Amino acid sequence: MSKKRVLIISYPYDTHARAIAYAIRAKGHICEELFCADYPSLTTISLKASNKTGSHGSIIHQDNSGFEITNDAFDTIWLRRRREPWLPTSMHPGDREVALRQCDCSLSDLIAALDGPSVFLVNHFEREHATNLKLYQLRQAVRAGLTIPETLINNSPEEIREFIARCGGTAIHKLQRNAAWKSKEDEDEDEH
Repeated sequence: MSKKRVLIISYPYDTHARAIAYAIRAKGHICEELFCADYPSLTTISLKASNKTGSHGSIIHQDNSGFEITNDAFDTIWLRRRREPWLPTSMHPGDREVALRQCDCSLSDLIAALDGPSVFLVNHFEREHATNLKLYQLRQAVRAGLTIPETLINNSPEEIREFIARCGGTAIHKLQRNAAWKSKEDEDEDEH
């Protein structure tokens, strides 16, 4: 069996991605991890293109570890979860907005550049938005023959109570997209 090279694009606290990376390495393959939130503060991404050398690049982490990217550098790329880049809280809000857009473009360019004819891409970047759509995911799972749990996405308290009653009084609640509430102190700190 030839050694495969896999790239997982996620964030450090994504336990599912970390477990998969561990399993891939345990099977003797190479697995690199790119944490989008680390860019641009903790990670440098360099993308280059010319008529002479084609396209290539590198990703260097703050601790000077990293990896080179060349055409078809990876056999498989799993676009698991992209997170907003971490930027210093001291940035002016206008600068922050511009920086976030530029970071997003650079990361998108990187992901697009990694896609090649011999690369198996999981969660293709052109359809990345669909990975955050719960109902779409469930519909695709049913089409693939999987069994899904009864699911309700709703903002009507009455329908939610009826759904929980149909579930025997117990149901699991999950946000459609990860979120965190900030205290007044957190908001004040962000302003400084």
